[in-house]
Amino acid sequence: MKLGSDSDYLEIIELERVPLHLPRAGDIRVSVEIRIQDFCGKYQDVWLGKEHIEKFVASLSSLESSRKGSACLSSLSLNEFKLEIRAMDALGHMEVELSLQRFFYSSGSKSFGSRSRPVKLSGGFSIDPGQVSFLKAECEALLQSL
Repeated sequence: MKLGSDSDYLEIIELERVPLHLPRAGDIRVSVEIRIQDFCGKYQDVWLGKEHIEKFVASLSSLESSRKGSACLSSLSLNEFKLEIRAMDALGHMEVELSLQRFFYSSGSKSFGSRSRPVKLSGGFSIDPGQVSFLKAECEALLQSL
């Protein structure tokens, strides 16, 4: 699913799913790509919880009908991925706020050892209100394919 425009977008692609007979059944590993103008990032190891997606769909339904408030989806790993869609004003204009983060490990000198360094992309852009319906339908399709 792709949300936004050619120059500002979020793209989420399903890569794998936890089978129904295992713990965490229905959780989905996705590739997340964010582009904001000429700045972009991609991470192919983001896990989304089934229950998080269900809550996000419910929030999108409310946002779609009222054009007020927000809907948020976060990864299972803290601070790895966050998507928030919210109403900007009383006219129903919408905006997307995004963040994507991963850690890179580097080996240091003997006295300092290895270090993890976060790399993060965050920002946002406005979207057409009709894209809320599109995103909701795409997330519902993810849930239906369980």
